[in-house]
Amino acid sequence: MRQVILLVSIIVISVTVSYGQKIATGIKGISTYYALAHDINIFNEQLTIIETTGSNENYDTLYQNTNDICYAFMQSDVYLSNSIKHPLNAVKVVVPLYNEELHLIVRNNGSINNLKDLNKDKYKVAIGTKNSGTNTTLKLLIDKLNLKFKMVEVNYQNGFDQLLDNKIDALFYIGGAPVQSFANFPPTIKEIIKLLPIEIKNDELSKLYFTTTIPKGTYPWVVEEITTIGVKAIIATNIEKTNCDVIILTTLLLEKLDDFKNTPDFFHSKWQEVDPYTDNYLVPNYCDDVKPLLKK
Repeated sequence: MRQVILLVSIIVISVTVSYGQKIATGIKGISTYYALAHDINIFNEQLTIIETTGSNENYDTLYQNTNDICYAFMQSDVYLSNSIKHPLNAVKVVVPLYNEELHLIVRNNGSINNLKDLNKDKYKVAIGTKNSGTNTTLKLLIDKLNLKFKMVEVNYQNGFDQLLDNKIDALFYIGGAPVQSFANFPPTIKEIIKLLPIEIKNDELSKLYFTTTIPKGTYPWVVEEITTIGVKAIIATNIEKTNCDVIILTTLLLEKLDDFKNTPDFFHSKWQEVDPYTDNYLVPNYCDDVKPLLKK
């Protein structure tokens, strides 16, 4: 019955909030950004989903302000690090979303069991393409933790293929768990790969990352809870764009948040974590127009 009511409301909402704007996401079939944008698009068919390579590309798209992208998903560390490079720029936060977890995947052969084991210059590690948020996160970790492995800048799919072919030794990927492609792996793949814990102690990094967990059962091939680090996912905009109505988008998200959360078999489970009213130290510089909406 709830799904019937939900479908009726979708029809009504999609008519009443139609406005032709574009949102930059991630890779279809892999990115949680893309999955959540698809959920939002159900309530607003005029919000066009743009597939991208990730957070860095999304930030640059907004910062350069050279196209008609109104909104972009991105990691909080990508946003913060770019804000330091480009202070007083027009890219501002619209709404904070969910936690994104750093995944470290290796072959299940017993030689690498944690980040310390991986910290050797003989190892080759996929860290994502330059346009991806994973790439930014790993370069920050490499710099602050003095990690010695060799960086391989390839996209997720190429990196995973190289891992299976023994061409690299590990793969990093940051995304909201469950990451769709990881969730689609069969349970038997645990005989070939495993997900490793990540624990760091660094005062500078603690300003960008927090300790979190990937619960047991998140993926059919992961049989225990995994401790890792996380960042906050956000939606941002360029406030100099006059055709982007952040109030309409934010209002839609707030009004439909209960539907997103209460229908997990219909919408992505990461909606369960979204609390846009929480003042999070990782997410400064809100767009002035939405500040009143995010106060209970």
